[in-house]
Amino acid sequence: MKPRYASALALFLCLVSPLRAATPAPPDTPAGRRIQALLAAFETRTDEAMEAFVAGNFTADALKEAPASQRAGRLLGMAGETGPLEFHRVVRRTPEEVVFLARSKTGGEWLEIAKLLEASEPYGIRGLRFEDAPDPNAPPEGRKGSDADTAAAAAA
Repeated sequence: MKPRYASALALFLCLVSPLRAATPAPPDTPAGRRIQALLAAFETRTDEAMEAFVAGNFTADALKEAPASQRAGRLLGMAGETGPLEFHRVVRRTPEEVVFLARSKTGGEWLEIAKLLEASEPYGIRGLRFEDAPDPNAPPEGRKGSDADTAAAAAA
């Protein structure tokens, strides 16, 4: 390999490595590990993976309200619609809730996912809420004009 190409390759690899390391990940906390478990189940999108996620992460009280098979079926349907999810960041955290932003790896849609948790160890999941979210990288909307501004612009 010519020295110029070797130098260019080395420079490229040096620039790419930090970018991979900068990929956000859920925090290394009990709630963060439950986020990671959900993301892994959505990545796999199989009955077995979803059932294992529900059985290993939901509280006994939550499973009394809706059986594991029902919850797993709903989540599997959502995973089929959204595809695998990519963690972006935690939006807010309280003792009983963690809300995070994720993006569909297949469609690019953004979701805000709330996990309702037990207030103490082991912080089991009591419920989940999925909502569409705006793209956090989109430019902010400009100021909307008044009716008078719109009329003046139309007359000009």
